[in-house]
Amino acid sequence: MQADKSRKKLQVELEDAINALEQQKSQALDRERQQRKFDQNMAQQKQEHQKLLEERDQAEKEARDKETKILSLSRDLEEMEEQMVELQRKANNQARELDELVSSKDDVGKSVHDLERVSEPRNWYTL
Repeated sequence: MQADKSRKKLQVELEDAINALEQQKSQALDRERQQRKFDQNMAQQKQEHQKLLEERDQAEKEARDKETKILSLSRDLEEMEEQMVELQRKANNQARELDELVSSKDDVGKSVHDLERVSEPRNWYTL
């Protein structure tokens, strides 16, 4: 009987050990599934992170290109404004010279007209 009790006790312990082993296997499988899910999620996060880094790099490159374009256009605008000021100055000078020429022509025309008027009566008296 003692042997039967020992055998039953060992059999119960063996069944408990088998049940614990099955539970451990089940938990291990669950953890492996969780780990695979975690690894898959981590891989997706890394891909998304890499994609965002590439988008950021592209946006920074575009911003630098646009800044360069803005600087170039600003320089071109400054040069054109300087040219415009120079052309306006030249136009003002030429307008002033034209006014002076017209004014001197008027003076010359008046002088010629005065001379003709003065000389006409003399010519009229000499007839």
